[in-house]
Amino acid sequence: MWFRANEKELQALLEGISNIVKQAMHDSLLSNPNEDNPIIKRLKVEVKQEMEKLNTPHPPSSPLQEMIERYVNRNVSINTPAGIVEGIITEVGNDYVEIMESEDLVVIVQLANAISLQAG
Repeated sequence: MWFRANEKELQALLEGISNIVKQAMHDSLLSNPNEDNPIIKRLKVEVKQEMEKLNTPHPPSSPLQEMIERYVNRNVSINTPAGIVEGIITEVGNDYVEIMESEDLVVIVQLANAISLQAG
């Protein structure tokens, strides 16, 4: 299963969940004698962990990623160990490039497998 998420949207979602938990605590829904409830404790831990992950700095992008980003929406050929992938770059991630070969076919190439790139 593939899941594509925008980091800003994901961060906003987790902040929203955190705000709900904080509001519930403020309204004494969670700060009552039920505070020993294991579900509530686990929820607090999970929210805290997810917020810490979002606040952790991401490693800098690779020079290859930065170079390939210049070719978004352009026709390219990428040589890989499995063969040549030709098409229009539609997206570049930290470790992949998405290429639309035709209306019905999108190929994802891991940057680690890119041997060469030629812009058309």
